[in-house]
Amino acid sequence: MTEQVPLQRVIFILPDLSGGGAERVTLNVMRNLNRSQFQPVLFLMKREGVYWNEVPLDVEVIVALEAGERVRRHPLKLIRRLYSLILRDDIVVGALEYDAICLAALSRKLRGCQAIGWFH
Repeated sequence: MTEQVPLQRVIFILPDLSGGGAERVTLNVMRNLNRSQFQPVLFLMKREGVYWNEVPLDVEVIVALEAGERVRRHPLKLIRRLYSLILRDDIVVGALEYDAICLAALSRKLRGCQAIGWFH
């Protein structure tokens, strides 16, 4: 009898689901991850964008700020929300330049998880 290996959570960070190519590529990668090994999670900095219907149904979506809220006015709210999400064994992917990559790097500093900065 083989031992069941727990799924590795992969948390993808995006600013929002705006209609850009990076967002679409991120959703495609999430859609095609091997579900027997990985559990994708989408962390959005803000609840905005046009790609909501393209998020795979089995992907958990965590939103830090509501539409209209500004990141620079609520940075602690954003960081607290991310901190409560990440566990030590997670992989965090900053899936777009600047803010998303900085949050992935911060996740590594705060919780010791694996972090990837993804430049498109």
